[in-house]
Amino acid sequence: MFHVSTRTLALASSVVALSMTLSACSALPPGRQAAPAEPQVGQCVQNAESEKISDLQVTDCAKPHQAEIFYTVELSAKQRIPEEDLSDYARDTCIDAFEGYVGRSYDESELDTTELYPSEESWATGERTIACFAISADGEPLVGSVKDSKK
Repeated sequence: MFHVSTRTLALASSVVALSMTLSACSALPPGRQAAPAEPQVGQCVQNAESEKISDLQVTDCAKPHQAEIFYTVELSAKQRIPEEDLSDYARDTCIDAFEGYVGRSYDESELDTTELYPSEESWATGERTIACFAISADGEPLVGSVKDSKK
C-alpha cells in the first residue's frame, strides 16, 4: 500500500468523477495499457489517487488523462524516512523537481502535484519508489504532455 498526498479536496471529487466515467469503458480499451511495473517519467496515467502503483493505468498523453509522471526517485533501504515525515519529504522532492520538467516554477504554475510513496507495509515488501505526478489544479483532465509546457 502507498500513501497519496494531494493539495485539494475538490481535486479528489473531480478525480472520482473522472475515474467513474472512465471505468464505464471496458477494462483496457484501445490506447490504454496495463499498470506499469515501475512508474516511468513521461507516462500519462489514470487513477493517480490510487494507493498502489499496480492500480495506475497508463494512457496516451494525447488523450484526456488525470496525471503525468514527472519525476521518480528510488530510496535505498538505508534512507527509510519515518512515516510521519515521508509525506513532507515526498512533497518537497516533487516540488523541487517540478520546474525542471514543466519549465515553470511550481509557485507560478497552473498545475498541481500529487505523490505516491511507500507505506510501512509496502516498504517491508521492498517498495522504495516515490513517484511525482503533475495534475490539473482545477481537477479537469489534462490533454497532452506537460513536459516543457510552461503551464
